[in-house]
Amino acid sequence: MLADEIIDAATSLLLDAEAASAVSIRAVAERVGVTPPSIYLHFADKDALLEAVCARYFEQLDEKLAEASIGVDDPLERALQMGMAYVRFAVDTPVLYREAFHHVSRPSSGPRSTRFSRHRRSSGSPGLSANSRKPVCSGPPRWATWCWNCGLPHTVLRR
Repeated sequence: MLADEIIDAATSLLLDAEAASAVSIRAVAERVGVTPPSIYLHFADKDALLEAVCARYFEQLDEKLAEASIGVDDPLERALQMGMAYVRFAVDTPVLYREAFHHVSRPSSGPRSTRFSRHRRSSGSPGLSANSRKPVCSGPPRWATWCWNCGLPHTVLRR
């Protein structure tokens, strides 16, 4: 499917240059071997294309978090395993991590973070019991765990 090839090319350009500014419709078209107007049949503009790149990234992150929680019944252990998977994924994919979370922090982030946010709020979220939305820990301990998981990659990637 051409849309997938376009997303692959945009991702490749982003990884090669380590900056979203290197991703242009023209550069993506050249990499795919099509004309720039062909890109617009699938994506309205560069931002929509980057949105698709980020959406794919969040799908991959979601898969890693789900894998980390398989067979882990204890909610705190599940939170730890998911947190470790989150940090590993971020450290393994620093350019995409920065780009994805840069876009999520923008008010117009749209669907990029939808799946990830759903997963974060699911029973796999830190401090929630396995079979309900009832917190086994709440307030500062729960959010400290989540902040640590999110903050650690940012700290590691700054080095």
